[in-house]
Amino acid sequence: ASTSSRCSSARTGGIRTASAFCEYGALEGVASTLAITPRLELTTFLSLARRDASLSDTNTWVYGISNTGYHRTANEIEKKDQLHEQLYGFNLHYQRTHLNIGLTATHTQFDKTIIPHEYIYNGHYFSGKQNSNLGLDFAMRRHNLICFGEMALSGRHERLSADSTFLPLAALAGAQFSPSSNHLISACIYYYPPSYQNHHASSPGQNDRCQNEQGISLRFQGALPNNI
Repeated sequence: ASTSSRCSSARTGGIRTASAFCEYGALEGVASTLAITPRLELTTFLSLARRDASLSDTNTWVYGISNTGYHRTANEIEKKDQLHEQLYGFNLHYQRTHLNIGLTATHTQFDKTIIPHEYIYNGHYFSGKQNSNLGLDFAMRRHNLICFGEMALSGRHERLSADSTFLPLAALAGAQFSPSSNHLISACIYYYPPSYQNHHASSPGQNDRCQNEQGISLRFQGALPNNI
């Protein structure tokens, strides 16, 4: 899922340069956008980036990806650029005056296998060398009201029992209302199953990963009076 992490509106589309404050997750590569029709655009992209990771003793696989972006201590420096990530995909974007619909597909490939430590809390963490994601999002505007939502599917399935398979389908839906230029009210409900995997998701929630969480997010924003 990739809707705004504050759940205030639908995501901002298009190709953008990485922020200098982005410590982790910025893509490094090429992208292009083709206007198929006045309302339909196709964006394709390819990223070849290096990620910080904790290497095994044999240097043949990694325990996990480090997303802090810091290289201050000897331990942090040792993790620097230990994993190569290749990511490619496309986004098909349809836009009308009051409606936006997007379809996004990505595939991620690592040069080393990720095998996390076996702890109870990380039993659902990603393991392997590759992952695919497919997402469908929309946003509708009517006067001061915006309704938005997204569904996303990852390519890794997790078997919960001998005769059932848990589908890694994440979803969210929400609305934003602006009664005036100084006030904003938004609400969002979201569900991320334990088996959902996406290394570049940015969604509402309490965890740093879009996984194993469900909840409701409420937000109110308003300007204070001038005499305060």
